Amino acid sequence: MTNHGERVGIYDFGANLSPLTHELAQPIWEEEAMVRIKTAVSKFMPYVELRTFEIKHIDPEFQSVAKIAIRMTYTVQNVQVVERALEVIMNVAG
Repeated sequence: MTNHGERVGIYDFGANLSPLTHELAQPIWEEEAMVRIKTAVSKFMPYVELRTFEIKHIDPEFQSVAKIAIRMTYTVQNVQVVERALEVIMNVAG
C-alpha cells in the first residue's frame, strides 16, 4: 500500500498502486498491479517468495466508490513461513 514518496529517505519504496487506480477501466490494470507488487517485493524484500496473486472487485456500498481486494500468498524460507496470505482492500473513488 506504500506509494513512491511516502517513505522518507527511500523515494521509490512501495508498489505505487495509488496512481494506477485511476486506470481501473484499462484491461491491463491487474497485470500492471501484479508487476508493480512483484518488483517492489523483489527489490526491498528479496527473502519473500510470492506464490499466488488475485484481484477481486467487490460490490461497493456507494456507487461513487469502487472496492478492490488484492490477495497474495507468500513464503519466507529463511524463517520457515510457509504459505501465508495477505489481503488488502483498496477503496477507489470513481
